[in-house]
Amino acid sequence: LLLADLTLSLGSLEDAIASLRRAWDELGEADQHQRGRLAKRLAELSRQARAYAPAIAWYETMWEALPWLRGEADYRIASCYEELGDVELALVRYQQIAQPPWRIRGQLAAAKLMERDGRWERATAIYQAITQQAVPEAKIAQERLASLRVLNEGGTSSR
Repeated sequence: LLLADLTLSLGSLEDAIASLRRAWDELGEADQHQRGRLAKRLAELSRQARAYAPAIAWYETMWEALPWLRGEADYRIASCYEELGDVELALVRYQQIAQPPWRIRGQLAAAKLMERDGRWERATAIYQAITQQAVPEAKIAQERLASLRVLNEGGTSSR
């Protein structure tokens, strides 16, 4: 991983990904934890390169190898689907996140997607649920609720 970071600082993102892929190939069926860390780094670099489909595949590998990071992996996978324009898959993935703090982050991201898609009633319900929890994101949810109230008072109907 350090070699890939050095390659990235000296070269291109593609060179760093290629270096890590070679390391992946050399690992074989090595230590699951090491494979998971490498998959996470490959996913991050792929996402940075806007190669969302490969990033999703690497995050899925990370999800399997590092169970304690499944919430983060689900969130990152959902964000890749969002970047690809697949709102429905992004929503499903965001809403299935179970691990804190990623669960709340996923709910907030899902509500924002629903809001952008005009599903204001559903977004409002999610925001309201978030405001009932003792989490930093509750303030953001309250702000979004206030914005939705202004939209609704302005004559915009909700679905």
